[in-house]
Amino acid sequence: MSYPSLTVNLAHLRENVRTMQAICALGKQDFDPEITTPCDPGVIILGASSDHLMLDVTDSEKTYRIGDCVDLELGYFSTMRAFTSNLSARNISSKRKELEP
Repeated sequence: MSYPSLTVNLAHLRENVRTMQAICALGKQDFDPEITTPCDPGVIILGASSDHLMLDVTDSEKTYRIGDCVDLELGYFSTMRAFTSNLSARNISSKRKELEP
């Protein structure tokens, strides 16, 4: 069974010698990061606080910039939390867009 995906905008990028990390304005109060998978196979969820999501985008074929969107595949409880949160906007689409390189 597949669940809906969630698209979040990048709020901050941090580059150091070894990695490119992204911070999104979405956290544990909005979704469950433990059962969420990035749609881009080159993106790794590093962790989340109550209101921010930290991603490693080093191995992505896409070059992410501030304001870009990251698609996340949600598990059941992530979907439930995202759709009942009054802190997140919802845009329901039956058409899945392909990732851009």
